[in-house]
Amino acid sequence: MPDAPSFLTSGDPVLSAEVLPPDRADRAAVVAAARAVREAGARVLFFPDAPGGRARVDAIAAAAAVRGELGGPCVAHVNCRDRNRVALEAALLTAAFAGIDGIKAVTGDPVCRDIGQGVYDVGSVGLVGMAVQQAKDLPVFVGHTVGHTDPAGSEARLREKLEVGAHAVVTTPTLDADDLLRTLDRLDPLPVPLLVGLTLIPSSEVLDYLCAELPAFRVPDRLRAALAGSTSPADALQRGLDAAVSVAEAVRDRTRGFHVVPAFGRWQGAVPLLKAL
Repeated sequence: MPDAPSFLTSGDPVLSAEVLPPDRADRAAVVAAARAVREAGARVLFFPDAPGGRARVDAIAAAAAVRGELGGPCVAHVNCRDRNRVALEAALLTAAFAGIDGIKAVTGDPVCRDIGQGVYDVGSVGLVGMAVQQAKDLPVFVGHTVGHTDPAGSEARLREKLEVGAHAVVTTPTLDADDLLRTLDRLDPLPVPLLVGLTLIPSSEVLDYLCAELPAFRVPDRLRAALAGSTSPADALQRGLDAAVSVAEAVRDRTRGFHVVPAFGRWQGAVPLLKAL
C-alpha cells in the first residue's frame, strides 16, 4: 500500500473543502474564494470536476493558480468523462508538472444531453492505476459513496482502487450518521486515511432539491422536520449546521478528518461549517 501524503497523516485532524473552478476566466475570483475557505479552517483545498458536465476552468489549472498564490495543499479532480487515454496521461503529467499536491480520480458527472457525449475511455479504477504509474510522486485520492444503492458493488470498486495504489479516500457528503456508521463498519479496516464528506443544508428547499437529484443523498426524518419547522432563514441555517456538526461528532474518532462540500458549489456555504468543525 503506498504511503499517504504527509499533509493527511501529520498534525491535527484534517479539514478540507471544495472550491469550484469558475465558469469564466476569472483568476482573482477563484483565488479570493480559496483564501476565504482556507481562512475559515480548510487545510486542504480540492478543485472539483465541473458538475453537470458543463465547461469550467480546468481543475488542474485552478489548483495550480491557487497554489501559486496561497500555497498548498491543493488537489485537483481528474475525470474520465472528458479525455481519452492519451489526454488523461497528459493531464496527469500536467498535474505533476504544475506542482499541485494530488489528484482525485473521478468518473465524472454525465454530460448534459444538449452538450454532447462523454468519453469514458478509461474507468476510475484504470485512472488510479495510470496515475500511480504516470506520476509516481502525486498522491491519488478516490471517492466513496455513502448510501449507495449497491453498497457491496461500491465497496468492491473501492477495494480495487486501493489495490492499484490509491492513497486516500474521501466520502460523499452525508447527513445521516447511522448510514455513515454502517458504511464505516463495512469498510473497516481501511488501510489508508479517510476524510468524511459533510455539507451544510440551509433550507428545506435545498434539501428537497438535493434529495431529488442525488439518489444516494439520504437524510434522517428528524433533519427534514427540523428544517421544515424553522422560523427564519437564519434559524434554518443554524439547524442545518447543527445537523452537520452532529454527524461529525458521531464519527470523529473513526476518520482522519472532514471534507466540506458546499451546496451548489457556492464557497460561502462552506465557511460556517468549517468554522464549526
